[in-house]
Amino acid sequence: MRITHDADTGDIAVYMEGSEEPLMTANDTTFDSGRIGFGSFDDIGTIRDLTVTGSGEQDDEPISAESIKTLVANFDESGAFANEEASHSLLRHLTAVGHYEDQGAVEKVVQHMGGFHDLLDHQLDNELISQEAFDELNSQAEALVQEWE
Repeated sequence: MRITHDADTGDIAVYMEGSEEPLMTANDTTFDSGRIGFGSFDDIGTIRDLTVTGSGEQDDEPISAESIKTLVANFDESGAFANEEASHSLLRHLTAVGHYEDQGAVEKVVQHMGGFHDLLDHQLDNELISQEAFDELNSQAEALVQEWE
């Protein structure tokens, strides 16, 4: 299987067994960069001979409350939250963090990101957020705190 993605146009194509014609195509401009992941719902799988190539360009955008808000919105759009209030409470919290970032208030950013972690834990414990969204948002939140400490 070969998957291609053009971040500029959002074009995605899936090719099977050396075929020149894609088996599936889609267009999604939601993500212009990110990570590669594999998942299985009810079966196990094996991957052999994996090759990942890219443009080699680095995303120079630093992590910020705003970039995490974009991630929350993307997860919300994909149905990762049990209800609208779950995503909105995260967005409200990150808006406050963004204000502290703008002020350069290091202690406030770190303190409020601790609260963001607590909110993520609460949402996971109460099945308001998917495990995937929790893991990624938690990772990004930790990276933001490290950047400010």
